[in-house]
Amino acid sequence: MLLALVSLSCTREDTGADIDTSGYTLFEVSMDDLLLDTASPYQLPWKEGDRIGVYGSESGDNAGFWLKESGEGKTVAEFYGPVVRGELITAYYPWSSTYEAEVDRMPVDLAHVQTYSTDVSPVSQFLLYSDMAFARMDVDGMLAFCYPFGILRVTVALDEPVYMTGACLESDTGIAGRMEVSPDGMAVPTDVSSRTITLDFSGNVVESADGNGNASLLFVLPAARYAAGSLSVSLSLTGGEKIQVSLGEVDVPKVSASDFMVADVVVATSGIPALDVEDGYFE
Repeated sequence: MLLALVSLSCTREDTGADIDTSGYTLFEVSMDDLLLDTASPYQLPWKEGDRIGVYGSESGDNAGFWLKESGEGKTVAEFYGPVVRGELITAYYPWSSTYEAEVDRMPVDLAHVQTYSTDVSPVSQFLLYSDMAFARMDVDGMLAFCYPFGILRVTVALDEPVYMTGACLESDTGIAGRMEVSPDGMAVPTDVSSRTITLDFSGNVVESADGNGNASLLFVLPAARYAAGSLSVSLSLTGGEKIQVSLGEVDVPKVSASDFMVADVVVATSGIPALDVEDGYFE
């Protein structure tokens, strides 16, 4: 485990002042797997003023670390901050003075009501609801940040078009609301987590198929392998009816810039209410 106390000089903090960082802890930090913007899954470089929060199992409690000036514009950089020690060291980005966590349980919130849009890309939808990244120091002393969430695309491919007023993803465990990120970077439910994620259609009626193809519903949820039957999709229709479909096994990978993957499920039917579910997994 690399945890070095170093003596540096002329490192700028966000005020623009040069300070002496003698006696600080220095971490090498990677943001290779985080997204830059909504246009493409580009890597996100560190920028002036960026700070990360660090927790150590022996010492260090939401210690705010500064980006070294030499790391600006790079995806791998060095951060310095107060002395942090422990066999387990975890971190989050961006730093907040009011964030409260423990080294092995870092809270994160995921909206249980998400917005549906006909023209939003999976990347854009993901970034609307995933604004924190987390890291655990590896054996090489690197803090590599990643998102704990992924994205599920449900394509509604019914033989007979239906008119939807809403959709809901239901789980047998918590998938939204207050979650906790474990040291391995996975989001796990708490006793106040929601078991549903509702797509808000903003009062619009969405046809399951039109001239642009079949409707796709995008849900941001914790990255995990969901067992067959543990997830279901409920479609609310204009006449007050509901179609509920239990999904097969679904593997939702963590979103990253280097390998942006979407878990894809197709809901198909040869007649309502008899429904078949075809599972797929695509880039």
